[in-house]
Amino acid sequence: MKNKILDLRAYFIAGPQDFPKLSIDDAIDKISVIIKSGVTVYQFRDKGTIYKNNNQRLEVAKRLQEVAQKAAVSFIVNDDVELARELSADGIHVGQDDDSVSKIRELIG
Repeated sequence: MKNKILDLRAYFIAGPQDFPKLSIDDAIDKISVIIKSGVTVYQFRDKGTIYKNNNQRLEVAKRLQEVAQKAAVSFIVNDDVELARELSADGIHVGQDDDSVSKIRELIG
């Protein structure tokens, strides 16, 4: 991850689970439209989405990251240090019950 200052004026948080009546692909399409609408940061927060396997989750995150990058939107991963590292995300969101900031920094390098 890079050290950079994020523009937090329009911070959008979502994952496929936020569109429960849609297929994963249709949810990605909806999220993509929102990312392109002028948000400044997108946080991939996927809590409760049922994937066929871990590879499908990685592919969903990659697709959304690509949309964010093309729109010049910072891409943040929620609560998954390994995924954030694998994608070279712009940042990671962790909660108060997660590892300490120093531990997270150590893990992400």
